Amino acid sequence: METLGQIRHPNLVPLLGFCFLEREKLLIYKNMPNGALPLRLRSGCESFGWQKRLRAALGVARGLAWLHHGFQTPLTHGSLNTSAVLLDEDDEPRIADFGLNRLFSTSTSSATSEDVYQFGMLLLKLVTDGTEMESGDEELADGVVRLLAAGWVGEAIDPCLRRTGNEDEIVELLTIGCRCLVARAEERPSMFQVFKWLERIGGRVEIHEEFDEFPLRYGCE
Repeated sequence: METLGQIRHPNLVPLLGFCFLEREKLLIYKNMPNGALPLRLRSGCESFGWQKRLRAALGVARGLAWLHHGFQTPLTHGSLNTSAVLLDEDDEPRIADFGLNRLFSTSTSSATSEDVYQFGMLLLKLVTDGTEMESGDEELADGVVRLLAAGWVGEAIDPCLRRTGNEDEIVELLTIGCRCLVARAEERPSMFQVFKWLERIGGRVEIHEEFDEFPLRYGCE
């Protein structure tokens, strides 16, 4: 736990302290003024539109990629969902509760691929109807895959994001999300690959951010 408390990254919620009392465990994180991602999604596109949603996708991908590829032994999340993403005063996304699943019975490869799957679900929820954020994951994934295959993916997009001129980028993001959701874990991309794909989308809409002080060193072939 002391190690997790020392980890700092612009897209991770800082763990400030912890307390273990018998069977109770209390973790103390830095306050994130803009709350959890589901609340921002429910606020609609006027206050949380495409640019901010893409920024959220990029930030979470960057933070997760750093956990996976910034250490010789990867750190993983294990239960990533929209509620585990908090937003600071600038709507910069930060991942909470990372590294808590480090069990010796879980292999690194299976844990990282599970994170990739969960991140894929998060991408789908960012641009589909935000009112059903934590339920029906399998139905949502199956529905988006079917609509993509049929060329009707516009039906899956949150109505407030339709006809905004960003449809190509939104479809590309959904396609990346579906690539993270393939059934065979070994066929899923790495978070490094996912981050690079999203970074290219961000570059086209002038979202450019460099974090050279947090390099991705391991498993980035």
